[in-house]
Amino acid sequence: MLKERVFESKVLWVLFLISLIWTISMFIAPFTIPPGTVSDLEGSANRLDFQELWDTLPPYPKAVYYLGDAECHQISSRTFYLNGNQMPVCTRDVSIFFFITLGLFAGMLVKRKYYISEGLLGVFPRRFRDYVNRTIGATWFAILFVFLFVLPVGLDGGIQLLTGYESTNLIRFLTGIPAGFIAGFLIAILVKSVKATREYVMEGEPTQETPVDSD
Repeated sequence: MLKERVFESKVLWVLFLISLIWTISMFIAPFTIPPGTVSDLEGSANRLDFQELWDTLPPYPKAVYYLGDAECHQISSRTFYLNGNQMPVCTRDVSIFFFITLGLFAGMLVKRKYYISEGLLGVFPRRFRDYVNRTIGATWFAILFVFLFVLPVGLDGGIQLLTGYESTNLIRFLTGIPAGFIAGFLIAILVKSVKATREYVMEGEPTQETPVDSD
């Protein structure tokens, strides 16, 4: 049964492999170039700031650092160094991407449900699920659960943006853990929910693996 859940979605496997390759590449790329090649950067998020530098690199690290530059600010003081080089993305993003990969894999192990909220609630013991369904319901539980997971990174990043507070790399990494994991986990549950919906449309009723939400 567990093996069937892991391999039931080709789409989910593709997403997991892409995330895994990117995660590994973040750690490998700094070791493929001489120490000190990438350092003391001060860029902006969601824009390319250092194209001239990336164009001097070999193809593999060039591609990895280009992708990192397009997404991340790559500020030196907020980034881990490996082999004397900055990683392609900042500390918080390293944490988020790493745990997105783990969240995707964890989501592979979960029984697919017809509703995303039920998929999330389904990882808990039956007694707890029954209690939630009797009280606030699966949908509100899912909303609150996800909110709590992204709250740490929202608070740390938001306060830093709006005030003179400067976070540390350790705090950036730690707050990225729950946000990254729940993002990957929700993506996996969503993919499985879409698969369940397609089965419903094609067969006319949910399968045993895809019970309808009781909300």
